[in-house]
Amino acid sequence: MRIGPSFFDGKPSFQLVYCAFDHYAGDIHMLDEVRRLDDGRYLGIGRTGRSAEE
Repeated sequence: MRIGPSFFDGKPSFQLVYCAFDHYAGDIHMLDEVRRLDDGRYLGIGRTGRSAEE
């Protein structure tokens, strides 16, 4: 877990990084991002990559 720049727009997001775990989600370099919107709702999106850098 970390706070880092969003892959999509560079704004800060809470990120769940799965590559630290011995699990399928880590093998496909899954990363979830969560952000709180101005109206108090939360927005989450996940993505996968070919490498940890993606």
